[in-house]
Amino acid sequence: MKKIILIVAACSVAFSAPTFAADEIKAASLSQLLQMVKDGKLINLDRNSKREDDFQRDKANQAKGVRDAERQQREEEIRSERLESTFEKNEQISLHSMRS
Repeated sequence: MKKIILIVAACSVAFSAPTFAADEIKAASLSQLLQMVKDGKLINLDRNSKREDDFQRDKANQAKGVRDAERQQREEEIRSERLESTFEKNEQISLHSMRS
């Protein structure tokens, strides 16, 4: 029974241990091997948590960028309408003064 547990634990470490890829795993006992597996899971949890935080921060920054771009587009459209109106008024004044 201990051999089966040891084999299962060793396989778990071997297949879930990209964090140990360059290191040679040396466990003096089954409990030490189990602790190494637990430590690896904690490291992965920390990394995943950091990745998720980074993703959420990037997502929020992108959403802010979209909102800023949409706001700027609205402001430019308003400016464009104002300039077109001013241009048309100036055209009317110019035409009127040419006729006089």
